[in-house]
Amino acid sequence: MPWSESLVKSRMEFVREHCTGKWSVEELSRRFGICPKTGFRILARFAAAGIEGLADRSRARRTQSHATSPEIVRRIIDAKQHHPCWGPRKLLALLERRHPEVDWPSRSTFGTIFEKHGLVTKRRPRRPSLPSKSGALLPPSEPNDLWCTDFKGHRLSESRERLEPFTLGDAFSRYSLACTLVGSTSFASVWPIVRRCFKEYGMPRRLRSDNGPPFASTGLAGLSQLAVLLIRLGIRPERITPGKPQQNGMLERFHLTLELETLSPPAATPRLQERVLQRFRREYNEVRPHQALDDRTPADVYAPSSQKFPRRLPVLEYPTHVPVRSVHSDGAIRWAGKDIFLSQTLAGERVGFQQITTSHWSIRLGPAEVAIFDEATASILRHDRLVWIDQSHNT
Repeated sequence: MPWSESLVKSRMEFVREHCTGKWSVEELSRRFGICPKTGFRILARFAAAGIEGLADRSRARRTQSHATSPEIVRRIIDAKQHHPCWGPRKLLALLERRHPEVDWPSRSTFGTIFEKHGLVTKRRPRRPSLPSKSGALLPPSEPNDLWCTDFKGHRLSESRERLEPFTLGDAFSRYSLACTLVGSTSFASVWPIVRRCFKEYGMPRRLRSDNGPPFASTGLAGLSQLAVLLIRLGIRPERITPGKPQQNGMLERFHLTLELETLSPPAATPRLQERVLQRFRREYNEVRPHQALDDRTPADVYAPSSQKFPRRLPVLEYPTHVPVRSVHSDGAIRWAGKDIFLSQTLAGERVGFQQITTSHWSIRLGPAEVAIFDEATASILRHDRLVWIDQSHNT
């Protein structure tokens, strides 16, 4: 029976028998059940290295015709060192776009190269999450259908100064419209940035945010000064369910990348941090491939909105049969000789009253219902959230 080449003892026995001179290699090979070629190889290995030459050797090829060339490996490593947070897919897409003439290896080869050169850290696998049951907020269907906005969360610079990044992005294309430091989370800090984006890129149909200031308040229907301005501009403010950040998932993922590439650690001063943010935003929009975009960049997909920012803020209009009241500076309206308080946020605005029963009226700010007025008791039945008249979005 053929014996295993892994048995050094059997190979040594083959060599000893051959040294007696009684047997030819062909005869010994037949006795040991191996082919003469194997027998000659055993003797050659013994003559070259003694007993150590009879040990098992790797069967892997010493050279591989399909091995990645050192030059290609160097260029892959350089790309990884320049973008340490990017994975194989993004780097491959980037290099293919920049150098289409090169026959780049597969993503798995990129990963192998990164592991071999210590350029990646293996992470613990995540526990799979359950599907969300947090309610329906419609996904975007095209650029400028939905913009998303939020604050990253403040950090402290090396000089112990507060860094508060504010971000605004198009949900369909992932295009970052604004990524900049603000002095606070107030309306006064945020509105100039939002207005600048409206002037530069046009306006979206919807703007999604969380329930914090300046996007929302604890007042009537959660209205804030910013939300009122958006409604007057024809934009629907849209708020996620409290405790459900995944409803603003595009921005949550953007913030994770922002944290890794610009805030770990933060810059020494706010001025330097702002430079880092602007450099990151340009690269994110114009260089970084996105898997959700078939490895295109946001700049490849995004186009400005056809809905332009007006020179003057539009006045809300109502059907002729709808009674209209102006909200006084104290947040109240006059109805049947009585002052009815609505909200300080609505001061100076025109609200409509659409009768729905003999004693109940729907109070509307443009296309949004903000409360129900009970005329019989002269009381306001408050809404926690805006209710859109066409019922396609409730927020």
